[in-house]
Amino acid sequence: MLGLLFGLAPLMFDVVNGFILGLLAVASAKVEAAPFSFLVKLAPHGVLEVPAMLFSVAVGLREGVAMIRKLRGEEVSLKEEAKQGLRLFVRLVLPLLLLAAVVEAFLTPLIVSLVLG
Repeated sequence: MLGLLFGLAPLMFDVVNGFILGLLAVASAKVEAAPFSFLVKLAPHGVLEVPAMLFSVAVGLREGVAMIRKLRGEEVSLKEEAKQGLRLFVRLVLPLLLLAAVVEAFLTPLIVSLVLG
């Protein structure tokens, strides 16, 4: 639904998220013995969360483009765009996020203990 802000809010969310991850990576590299540990802690669930986030941003951008097209006078069904976005969220994004949560809660600690000791 943030696509109603012409897609800017989802895009900014993505940029801020990347910025925060970059800051954490730099801070982790300075504190811990190796930057590898940051990757080991992030990658198991990150491989699921990042695509989910990117799909969400894509939906928001698509809704933003639809809103701009509608304002230009083009024939666009905002209701249909919202339905398609919600459908993608329920069928793809939500399952990816739920799976990422399970991985983060149960598998990431196991992987960290096995790899990092």
